[in-house]
Amino acid sequence: MLLGVADYLRLKGSPEIAIYAQDPSFTKADDAFLRSLGVQVLKTPSPSDLGEAGRIIDDKTLLYSPFLTMEAYELLLKNCAMDLLLGDDFSVLRSKWEKHTAEHKQVELLMKSGVSKYQRRAITGDGFWGEEDWHFPMALYWRPSQRINGQTGARNEKAMSQFDQVRRLREDAPRSRL
Repeated sequence: MLLGVADYLRLKGSPEIAIYAQDPSFTKADDAFLRSLGVQVLKTPSPSDLGEAGRIIDDKTLLYSPFLTMEAYELLLKNCAMDLLLGDDFSVLRSKWEKHTAEHKQVELLMKSGVSKYQRRAITGDGFWGEEDWHFPMALYWRPSQRINGQTGARNEKAMSQFDQVRRLREDAPRSRL
């Protein structure tokens, strides 16, 4: 999905796009595969550490971050000023746990302290996830007052429209490219 978004942005004339990947569980084979796709692999010491990504993420970063630990999300939202985050849908995650559990409270705190600065749009619909992936809810978060390509105001609708176009491209793409 990340490569599809990057391809779409390149087709729309976006400036040079650098793609990075980071996961403490990457194997040497994972690293080699990602590098063969033109993805720069960053290092991180643990699942609860931002590692090298913490120095690279800025307000021009679209962060595709499915399945981070809550600790890493806390660090990310506290220390990084990104415009767009495509990651876990915290509203759905919060509802997965009983109200008085530590996990529910942790997601609730994260939503109040970090995600509240962003607007949210759930990523759902037929063709987005396969049947086996439906239980991994995702959402797109964006800062409403930030600029993209020098534009404000209609920025949110434009970003959402572009995201919808990427999603349609993905749905129409041959399965071998996904």
